[in-house]
Amino acid sequence: MLNKGPVFVALPLDHETPDIVVAATELARRLAAPLVAIHAIQRRRLESDKSLESRVAEARLRLESHLAPLRDSGLEIQDVMVAVGHPAEVVIETAPSVGAQMIVTGGGRPATVRRWVVGSMAEAIVRRSSVPVWVARGKPPLDRPLLCPVDLSPESRVGLEAAIRMARLFEAPLTLISVVKDESASRFDRSGQQLEKDEAAARQQVRQLL
Repeated sequence: MLNKGPVFVALPLDHETPDIVVAATELARRLAAPLVAIHAIQRRRLESDKSLESRVAEARLRLESHLAPLRDSGLEIQDVMVAVGHPAEVVIETAPSVGAQMIVTGGGRPATVRRWVVGSMAEAIVRRSSVPVWVARGKPPLDRPLLCPVDLSPESRVGLEAAIRMARLFEAPLTLISVVKDESASRFDRSGQQLEKDEAAARQQVRQLL
């Protein structure tokens, strides 16, 4: 049975927010699901309760400014939440509690060396969430194919099932890609026959996945 829960959208209220809203709206409409929006605020050191309450109220107003046009267009907004805590933790913990069928979040700024080491909020959500995650980078490319990498592991089957669902949902072609290590240049296989065998074996395994 398909999950009929809401699309859970985490809005950072920064330059990415409009594109995240577009992606979440498109998914909610295609899934015929309501939307739950959340923004997380981290408490500042030595911040007073009054200051925190003021920031929460301001964040709620800013959220409403992004969501009002969606309500006006007929999309159901099930809830609008402002939570205090680390953004990734808030999203990971709250999404299951509202029965979300999917999380939509932004991809963050372009990666830096430091972020490769310590990771990003989006990476933390993707790695730890029990709910499927859509990372929005720009507006959804509705007229382009979906690409699904598979490494023939059990996790690949889960990813493939999700890719097939999204391809059907967006009426888009689906391309699978599996990487085979090229060892044909080694001194033991100068003819490239082993690579051909590996490619054939990989193709057969992909067919079995399908």
